[in-house]
Amino acid sequence: MQHDAELAAWIKLSLVPGLGGQSLRRLLTAFGLPQQVLAAGRGALARIVSAEIAGRILSDLDSPAVDAALEWAAADSHAVLTLADGDYPQPLLETPDPPALLYLHGRRELLARPGLAVVGSRNATPQGISNAEQFARAFSAAGLTIVSGLALGIDAAAHRGGLEGTGSTIAVLGTGADILYATTFGMFAQNPMMPKLASVEAYVKRCLERPAYARAGAKDAPASSGEAAGQK
Repeated sequence: MQHDAELAAWIKLSLVPGLGGQSLRRLLTAFGLPQQVLAAGRGALARIVSAEIAGRILSDLDSPAVDAALEWAAADSHAVLTLADGDYPQPLLETPDPPALLYLHGRRELLARPGLAVVGSRNATPQGISNAEQFARAFSAAGLTIVSGLALGIDAAAHRGGLEGTGSTIAVLGTGADILYATTFGMFAQNPMMPKLASVEAYVKRCLERPAYARAGAKDAPASSGEAAGQK
């Protein structure tokens, strides 16, 4: 993992209200790593972003939120990957708007494996759910990691099938790596697969102005599907 000071700078920058992914990447291109961005003057920053955003970058940021994210990242099987991290998934990096940070819980090595995104309706037919699970099981047995969104319906079926093969599965969450969708968690909690699910899946979070522990809004759910596709 990166040194705490460097990672803290990434997290601080990601928490600046109104600073979107494209603007954040322009700042990185202009100044280098986030520590250099945070050390830049208001005038220099205002040449890249608006004066208002430049002021927010230089204002006192939410230290408790940063500390909480660092504490989360220090726990066993947790990690926060940045755009500069060698383990950041290359296919996701090549998408038009890659997340600045990925909050990961689980098997980090799965991110580097060949994979297949499987997403679909939460209200799928029994036949559709059966097909998704069988397809995912077969692809996982062939060595592909199944990537989906841990929602009810097709997503859950894809994860179940993926867990039964050597490829395993990655869940891309629209909330946070510490927050499972309540309906999905309830479904898996009563399933004997749950202990295996918790130990082998990699939970990846998109960081959009929120710390790792914060509950995200409903607007994040569509993003998770896009990132599932971008993963592979």
